[in-house]
Amino acid sequence: MVLKIESPKPVQTSDPYLWTYIAIINIIITDIRHINLIGNNKTFNKIILVLALAALSSCRLSQGHKIGAKATLSSANIYYDEEFQNKKGQVTIDMKGWNDSTYEPHFKKIDDYPVLVQGAKETDSTFLSVADTEEALYQLKTSVTLTSDELRCDVVKQAFVSGYYSLIGYSAKYQGNADIAPSITHLIKAGVSEVTVKNAPKELTDVPGFNETVTVQQTCSAGDLDLLTYSTNYNGIVDTSCIPNTVVPDDASKCQTGKMSPVLKGYKTGEVFNADLVTIKKLLQRFGAVHLNVEEEGEEQLLPITVLGWELDDGVEYWIYTQTYYDGETELVWIDSDDYDFTGLDATVFFNGASVVRAVLSAIVATVVIPALLLFW
Repeated sequence: MVLKIESPKPVQTSDPYLWTYIAIINIIITDIRHINLIGNNKTFNKIILVLALAALSSCRLSQGHKIGAKATLSSANIYYDEEFQNKKGQVTIDMKGWNDSTYEPHFKKIDDYPVLVQGAKETDSTFLSVADTEEALYQLKTSVTLTSDELRCDVVKQAFVSGYYSLIGYSAKYQGNADIAPSITHLIKAGVSEVTVKNAPKELTDVPGFNETVTVQQTCSAGDLDLLTYSTNYNGIVDTSCIPNTVVPDDASKCQTGKMSPVLKGYKTGEVFNADLVTIKKLLQRFGAVHLNVEEEGEEQLLPITVLGWELDDGVEYWIYTQTYYDGETELVWIDSDDYDFTGLDATVFFNGASVVRAVLSAIVATVVIPALLLFW
C-alpha cells in the first residue's frame, strides 16, 4: 500500500553530529563498566574498535582525524573515507594529525557524476529511480520481506532496519541494473577481519591495555555494519541466491549454487552534509537511492528512510521513500514535501569512490587499448 501521510518537520539540533557522539559515548561507558567488573579483554577490544570506527566514520570524525572546526564542508560534495581493506581483510587507520583543525575528508563533487537517466533534471516534476510503479517496486528482490531465519542473524536484521540493506540493494538496481537481495553475510565473511590503528592519539594510547591491532569477529552476532563499506568496496555485492542471509558462511569465495557474480565492486558509502532539496534530487538521479535519518513526532530514535524519488500530484510534490520494519517488511511511502522538509539533513549514498577520470580511463582501456593489443597477440 502506498501511504500519503503528513508529518512534522524534522527538528534540527545545534550540533548535527550530536547523535553520533551520544551513541559512541554510551557504548564506551557501558563497555568500561564491563571491563571494571569482569576484566573482559574482548570488551576492551570493542572499545578500541568503536573509537577506530568513529575515526573512520564520515560524520564528525573521519579517517583518523577529527573533521576540523575550521574545515569548510560543502553540500556540493560527497565525503568519504579513502581507507580500504586488503585481500586479507585488514584495514589500517592512520590517525596522524588527529587534532588538525583544518582537516576535511576526501571528497568527490556530485556534479562530476553523470545523471544515469538520459535527459533527467532535478527540475523535473517526477522522478522514480528503480521502479515506475508501486507494484514494480514491491517485486524487486530488495523489497521482498525477510524470512524469520534471515532475521535471526543479528547483523542482517541491523542492516535491514537501519536502511543500509535498502540503500545498497536499490543502488545495485539503479546503478548496476541488478535486481538482487543483498547478501549481508557475504559482506561480513569476505570483509574486514582486522583493524590496525597507526599513530594513535594520546586519547587512545593512555587507555590501559591499549592494543594497536583489533580482531573483528565475522559472525551474525558480532558483525559490524560500520565496516561493510570496506567489504563492498573490495568485494562488491552478491545476491542471497549465492550466499543466503541465514548464516555467515565458512567460505565467502564461492556460491552455494551457481557462479559468483558480484555487482558494484569498488563502491562505498559517502556522506553529503547539510543537503538541500535540490541536492537530494541530484543524488537520486545519479545514484538511485538516498539514505536519510529523520525525526518522527513522539519518537526518541531517528527514523531511517531510503528516498527513491519524487512526484507532483495535483500541484502537490511528494517525496517517495521506503521504510523498513523489525518484522522484515518494506513499506513504500509518499509524503508531502511541504509537510516534511528534508532540508539540512545529512544524506548517505552508495557510489563509486574511484576518480571519475580514472573510471573514464578504465573504460578507454577496456574498449580501445585491450582490443588493439590483441591484434599483436
